[in-house]
Amino acid sequence: MNKQYLSYEAKALRAATYRFLSREAHILIYLKEHGLASMKQVQLATGLSTRGFYLIVKKLEQSKLVLITDAADDKRKRLLSLAPQGLDAVAKMPSPSVTPGPKPGMKDADLG
Repeated sequence: MNKQYLSYEAKALRAATYRFLSREAHILIYLKEHGLASMKQVQLATGLSTRGFYLIVKKLEQSKLVLITDAADDKRKRLLSLAPQGLDAVAKMPSPSVTPGPKPGMKDADLG
């Protein structure tokens, strides 16, 4: 990973209590972009294993960042959404435009 992206992650870490590029952040960002979604839909979109996904979601729920509800049409289906604290956490993430990526042809040594 190049220095530019490590710097970006460091800024995000100072802004919140999680790593921006972490699996937890991927789930929060997905929910921000898509709103209410089934657990399976989010798991497939993030590419996490079933066990790993459910462990992370449990941690996010205990941290009051996400809400888990049963679907009205199918009690087997569970829905995931951002809790108010989750919305705040995503809002604190720095915008990608704050730290642009490297220019084409740049090497890590050029990033200083």
